Amino acid sequence: MRGIFPLESRAACLQEYQLFFGMANGFAAARQAPGREMHGVVHRISRKELDILDRIEVWYIRDLVDVVPYDGDSKLPTVKAFVYVFDPKKVENNPEQYAENPP
Repeated sequence: MRGIFPLESRAACLQEYQLFFGMANGFAAARQAPGREMHGVVHRISRKELDILDRIEVWYIRDLVDVVPYDGDSKLPTVKAFVYVFDPKKVENNPEQYAENPP
């Protein structure tokens, strides 16, 4: 995964966000969406690896969020995590570039 090797990974649910596809190539991002939820994987990585991701994900910024990890039907305690969202300043400056474009 891009030279990043998580120490731990778990399925998780992020409330009040949805998966969004935008830009010409249909890049995926999370975006706030009241009443919605998105499921994915939360990874425990090092600060160095987070810095690597920040350099790779040039179209995005990080939001600090609460996610609920789970194992099957069992919910685990909520944890803080970062989710990448399209950079609002870039979206504001060029909304057509970030328009919805599902794959």
